[in-house]
Amino acid sequence: MGLSSLWTGSWAGLWTGQGDGVWAGLWTGFGRASLLVLLMVLGISSAAYANRPIFAGTRASSPDAAVRFSDPSISRVIYYELTDEAPVQWFAVESDKRQELRVLLGVPAGLSRKPANPVVVLFGPGLGPGAADPPGRLELEPPVGLGTGAVVVSRKEHPERFYEPVTGTESLILGEGSVELPAPGTYYGAVYDVRREAGKLWVGFGEREAFTWRDIPRLLGWIRKARDFHEMPGWPRWVWGAGAAVLAAIAGVTIWFVRRFVHET
Repeated sequence: MGLSSLWTGSWAGLWTGQGDGVWAGLWTGFGRASLLVLLMVLGISSAAYANRPIFAGTRASSPDAAVRFSDPSISRVIYYELTDEAPVQWFAVESDKRQELRVLLGVPAGLSRKPANPVVVLFGPGLGPGAADPPGRLELEPPVGLGTGAVVVSRKEHPERFYEPVTGTESLILGEGSVELPAPGTYYGAVYDVRREAGKLWVGFGEREAFTWRDIPRLLGWIRKARDFHEMPGWPRWVWGAGAAVLAAIAGVTIWFVRRFVHET
């Protein structure tokens, strides 16, 4: 019997554990346990890391270079860094209808001794009068044609500590809020520190999860970048468990396949 013949078994055998095909064998004994562990790890990871990350750094320092996205209901997070050369970072929301924009504002825990005081100011059609003079010492001009701005998020009195289990990172949520986008159009958000302090911060949007199985190959890269942003070396503990599960699954499949091939030949 050739190798190709071993892969012609019934798909039904995968679920019933019966039949002569390779799928039936994979779904029994050690192979079944390994596959279940692997699927559980991937499922937990995808559910927990629902935010779609965008690592902007200092590259969004003007409205023209803003991080752009549509559908503000989707859960996503943009990682920024404020510097003396680029004290303001921008995002742009393409809205096709009247809807709400939910915003979270956070900083990595423990990276700076100075108290951060970031703020988000939103500009766009139908907003205002709002804060025509944005808070702080920073002179901030709205994008051409958008008029006055509305402060969406500023520092709250008691920041909330937040632990993200998939990346193994910890942040302080300094502010949260929401604003209604009253009309279709492009809304620009400026992110800066009221005291013009340099440092890292992130801005989160939306609540609807959009993580799919197609994102799994990028998951480790996202985790690595998020940990670099928080200046944390190494990997979170769960990655080692996932690696062990993958190796166990591969080992189980390989052992079963070799034994089956030897037996059939």
